[in-house]
Amino acid sequence: LEAEAASSRHDAHRAASLMTVAELYLSRFDDAERAIAALRRVLARSPFHEQAAARLEQLLVQREGWEELVEVVRERLEAAAQGAQPESGSAIQARIELLVRMAWIQREHLRQPTEALATLKKAAQLDPHHVSTLLTLSELQVASGRHREAAESLERVVTLSDDPDLLFRAHGQLAELFAEHLDDPRRAISSYQSVLAIAPKDRGALGHLQRLFRDVGDWDNAADIVGRLLELERDAERQVEYTVALAEIAEQGFGDPEQAADRYYDALEIDPGNEQVVDRLLDLLGQLGRWERLCAALRSYLAALPEEQQLRSTSRRMQLAEILHRHLARPAEALEQLQAVVEIDPTDIRARLAS
Repeated sequence: LEAEAASSRHDAHRAASLMTVAELYLSRFDDAERAIAALRRVLARSPFHEQAAARLEQLLVQREGWEELVEVVRERLEAAAQGAQPESGSAIQARIELLVRMAWIQREHLRQPTEALATLKKAAQLDPHHVSTLLTLSELQVASGRHREAAESLERVVTLSDDPDLLFRAHGQLAELFAEHLDDPRRAISSYQSVLAIAPKDRGALGHLQRLFRDVGDWDNAADIVGRLLELERDAERQVEYTVALAEIAEQGFGDPEQAADRYYDALEIDPGNEQVVDRLLDLLGQLGRWERLCAALRSYLAALPEEQQLRSTSRRMQLAEILHRHLARPAEALEQLQAVVEIDPTDIRARLAS
């Protein structure tokens, strides 16, 4: 059969003979080396012979012959460059698929990221509009720390593709590159806005976007995005987080302590026992001289504390007593708070002295 294959002038007949030879070596002689050699001879003349390629890859994978498999793919590419044509589809597409396969082996099995990157670049040069190649190329570029090149590859993807899922992924990756690696918050914002054009309720994009708007001092848009997050949120803890964010935007961005106090009060209504919110609200209301509202906030906090945590209330009751006495001229109510402290903690010297 080998002699017959060697003398045949017809590629199809030659390939069929060598395929039979390979199977005979395997089934009769358990000789994988000779079987592999026969299959490589098929591919040397017919680089797109899918049956021979699949069988050869199977044998090489079984024995983890990754370097030899890369060499086989390289030989197939060299033969394809001489004008060989696949049975269906374009030769360019077939060569791209071979290059992508080679790059995958180099990256995943040979741990050769630099070589894999060079291989994928060859695939992209064959067809600059091949979206899946560009996506894989961008992944390798990111892994290699080539963030600018990765962004360029992804920008080509979003220009070429009209697949919403693919665009969602590519815009998100672009946004991450611009925000975290390329120090370009404006382009990161643009990319996240493109994500939201596809998925308006995507919380990940909204979260990143509100932080970016705050970083660049775009307070109106920051407030708008946080408001959208708050509308979507059903978890009380996250609702408090976003409400506090609105308060911070009002205070730091708009310079509006009144509005900030309103937002902190909203947060306290969601979680009356939140110590950090209470502290910030008391600070703001004190600056504004809103003593009645400050008292109301403290009373809400105290009412929300469970019985077993009343020991935590003593400092707040002392604060409330001081405000009632010093700022609102209501000594009787102040005394009630001090007496409550003594009942909760008879050892509290502060309350005893004040009362």
